[in-house]
Amino acid sequence: MKRRPDGRRQVFPCSLLARDEGAVVLHYHLTRLWTVDTVRLEPGDETIAYYWTARPYNVYHWIRPDGITAGFYFNAARDTAFFDDRVEWTDLGLDLLVLPDGQTVWIDEEDVAALPAADREAVRHLRRRLEEDHRQVVAWVAERSGTLRAQVLQPR
Repeated sequence: MKRRPDGRRQVFPCSLLARDEGAVVLHYHLTRLWTVDTVRLEPGDETIAYYWTARPYNVYHWIRPDGITAGFYFNAARDTAFFDDRVEWTDLGLDLLVLPDGQTVWIDEEDVAALPAADREAVRHLRRRLEEDHRQVVAWVAERSGTLRAQVLQPR
């Protein structure tokens, strides 16, 4: 469940791919059209979503049905918690879109201004961190997604 600081909530039905003490990976099939900046996500595209309790962000790896990456999407996050039946986290507004060619686009920067001072400061630090580290995270996520996606595609 995605929470916003203003109290709004969104729920996305997902399946669990992996879980350990500090991380959860979920799988989601898109059922409707989504457009994020220049990325058009179609019904049937997949999201492999990575959540950590000790990191101030989560990452979505968007994958086409043919296995081609559509993009990576980082969300500034806090209060990520894992339960038996769900993941909950608070979306802090700022997002980083990483396109397959490595180009980056910051999204929703205007949402940060409405946050409480402590959250604005956390987002400022996260932005600097992701500007330096996003390539390593994307490489790790891409590799891990390949293995996890194979689990999803295996016949049962």
